[in-house]
Amino acid sequence: KVSLLSRLGGHALHWSNLKDQRRSGTTLPVKHDGSFFNMELQFNQSVFTVLPAKTDVRPEMVFLFELFLLRGTNNHIDRVVGWGAFPVCDGALDLLEGKFKCPLLRGHQDSRIDQFRKIEELMSSDLDHWLSNLYFQIIKLPRYLDGQKEYEVHLQFPSNILGSPDCFCTS
Repeated sequence: KVSLLSRLGGHALHWSNLKDQRRSGTTLPVKHDGSFFNMELQFNQSVFTVLPAKTDVRPEMVFLFELFLLRGTNNHIDRVVGWGAFPVCDGALDLLEGKFKCPLLRGHQDSRIDQFRKIEELMSSDLDHWLSNLYFQIIKLPRYLDGQKEYEVHLQFPSNILGSPDCFCTS
């Protein structure tokens, strides 16, 4: 699953006029037999998400990638087993495009990790925190497709972060 966060350690951003957001940003399930010698899990699927316009992009926005162990015979609930974060834009606030690698950490997202430096420190202190690397490609699709109109959507920020001074630090 991929989500758009207000910042590393922050809250997920949602769109006001976009229906079925729960399912967006997820892949179809991929089977892994759990053997230690099967070291690759290939998805080879496209995941689509909506990003803000260039004028609304903030330097602290990140993609949150989550790897789930789905419920089955041995577990009764879906459980996050790994997560990683990656910036949405570069230093010039241009949305990223290209091929990238992102480290995944074990367990669920830790909201106390609010800087990429802390991810590096965590992996450096004990390599067991590192689960794997995620290799992905970002392709910006055109805003208009033949025969379709663009519609307007607005980001809905959680009310508890709107007044937060660390929500959008743009300097």
